[in-house]
Amino acid sequence: MPSSLRELLRELTAAARRHDASVEELQRVIDTLSVAALAADTHGRYVAVNNAAAALTGYAASELTRLSVWQLTPNANEHEAEVLWRAFLSRGEQHGEYQLVTKDKRVIVAEYAARTDVMPGLHLSLLRAPLR
Repeated sequence: MPSSLRELLRELTAAARRHDASVEELQRVIDTLSVAALAADTHGRYVAVNNAAAALTGYAASELTRLSVWQLTPNANEHEAEVLWRAFLSRGEQHGEYQLVTKDKRVIVAEYAARTDVMPGLHLSLLRAPLR
């Protein structure tokens, strides 16, 4: 098992690309992870999440797949959020700390690693939290 979120993300990306995975296959893989995993489409809407993401956020997995990145971001300014999302898409990878709003409106800080185009048009974030 990789020791860092970034290493795990690299391995998942390589496997998904090597096998030309479907969203369903990606879902099966992220379901086995102990860290939170959220896959979003190019518009920032979640299309696949795992139970660790549900536990982290307090939302059921079925609820998370009806939300977008911005709905879990505290005080998300629509314009600013769009600028940051576009920067992520152009960079291809990000890591560090990220603030999330849980279902009960608490703000938590998570360690994260994210990569674009794990599969064409699908972007995966792995999170470990809370840090504080």
